[in-house]
Amino acid sequence: MPLITTRPPRTLRPIAAPPEAVVTLPRRLDIHEVAQLRHQLLQLELGRGHRVTLDGSVVAHADRAGLELLVEARAQADEVGAVLTLTNTSLALRLAIELTGTIGVPAPRDDDFLVDWYTEAA
Repeated sequence: MPLITTRPPRTLRPIAAPPEAVVTLPRRLDIHEVAQLRHQLLQLELGRGHRVTLDGSVVAHADRAGLELLVEARAQADEVGAVLTLTNTSLALRLAIELTGTIGVPAPRDDDFLVDWYTEAA
């Protein structure tokens, strides 16, 4: 048995930035759209350091199934060390989240509109 062994040279690969993805949530974030969105999120194959941004700017309606999917997606991202961010939330989505206490979201950007809306509703 030789004391010196020869190994093939190692190939060094540059370290790439973790993958990032932006997913636009559907106009109706409800039970009818959840299966398709879940499938789309599963295709991302999240891993440690991956970043996914969910754009909620076009959501006009969100029901319990849609909100549960957001919570489920966040839990799965946390489990594998990925970062899931919900951005550009529409007024409808913010209200659904706030009223149900599903997850914390930043305060609405247009406070005057909310004051007018609550005043009209009262």
